[in-house]
Amino acid sequence: MKIAFSNSVWIKFLIVIFFLVGLENILLPPFDNHGWRQILTLSIAQNFLEFPNIFFPRMDIGGETNGIIACEFPIFNYLIAIFFKIFGINQWSGRLLNWGTTCLGLWFFYNLVKKALNERAAFFSLLAIMGSIVTEYARKSMPDTFALSMCVIGVWFLWHYLENQSRKYLLVGFILTTLGILSKIPFVLLLTFLTLPILDKQYDFKPKRTLVLTLGLSMFCVIWWYYYWMPALIQQYGNQLIWPVSLEKGWQTVIVDRGPESWEVLLGAPFFYKIPFLFAVMGLGLVWTGDNIKLKWFTLIYASMFFVFALKTGIVFPTHEYYIIPLVPLIALFIGKFFDQLPWKPVYSITLAIVLLAPSFVHNKLKSFSPEPSRYYLTTLADIMDKYTLPTDKIMVNEGSYSPTIMYWAKRKGWTVNQDVPSKRNGCPNFRNKD
Repeated sequence: MKIAFSNSVWIKFLIVIFFLVGLENILLPPFDNHGWRQILTLSIAQNFLEFPNIFFPRMDIGGETNGIIACEFPIFNYLIAIFFKIFGINQWSGRLLNWGTTCLGLWFFYNLVKKALNERAAFFSLLAIMGSIVTEYARKSMPDTFALSMCVIGVWFLWHYLENQSRKYLLVGFILTTLGILSKIPFVLLLTFLTLPILDKQYDFKPKRTLVLTLGLSMFCVIWWYYYWMPALIQQYGNQLIWPVSLEKGWQTVIVDRGPESWEVLLGAPFFYKIPFLFAVMGLGLVWTGDNIKLKWFTLIYASMFFVFALKTGIVFPTHEYYIIPLVPLIALFIGKFFDQLPWKPVYSITLAIVLLAPSFVHNKLKSFSPEPSRYYLTTLADIMDKYTLPTDKIMVNEGSYSPTIMYWAKRKGWTVNQDVPSKRNGCPNFRNKD
């Protein structure tokens, strides 16, 4: 079984098969879990066809603000818009782009863990991340696993730069990691993988210095977008997607008020049941009791940064399972470490790993590979609206203040409001006066 660990052809073959299996029902409309978030992504992408300025992303709701929204840097949405330009507006471009990028990222994740640990541990880490929540969200029109993969690939290139000092690897790594973190800022955690070569004395000081300066430039881009440009958009247009809280409030919400729910997300969400997480804990124990100081620092920094991120999200962390995704690469690495240390023949370790991860694969297939026919009525909304309004008319939908779902399927723009607004005596007249 050694070939399964060390032969790149077999690893690539495994990933290709995984990619092909994941194409099942890839053409589905966004009627699965977190459909509203997928629709928001698609609507921003669709608006780029008419308004291609990437610094002013627009959604379908928002009324007189023309839907301009302060959100993550919309490179994922922009790439979907390019797909729309080539293939026409459709429901599958976001899914396919995310799925393809994530599967490509799996190859680089395997090689990244191989650099950090060894080939055998990398193989088991690859199996673990394939069976995790990453697979479910890799098939959605959401930027989370797209950002994860961009960062994983970028970090591999940056590490490779330290090994051969080729500037092209530095440039590619800089571009990919910067775009990945801009897409979803929590994936800055992936940069902690670089602490391993930076702390390694076998690499020269000069390329390390260049790498640190490059990462500083990357962080400048991220800080400019999230702490200057997004607040400017919020101040001018009032629409925002991200609602960070203070660490004090986050502690109160995530740890004190919602502690059991947060604990459930940590233990159960990565693999949808708790046994794989227990093996990750044993892998952590092996790391912490071992003599690899660099690996300990890497673990401490990674876990500490994730803890801060969880607090900053506030109520979102215990109520949104996919916010655990930034931690999954570390969990998968620990699982790989554990199985690598088992004193068994490789075939036994592989069999046990597959058996333990099989329920996660089944969960992913049942939850995200199958359609929900009850939601297909939404596809008829545009035809109904065409009977009463023009496509250029702005409409009001009582779906909730922030949900874009009905507006998207109606193929209109305007306002979404809470259920009580239409019944208010002066509510609707006020909307009629807006433009």
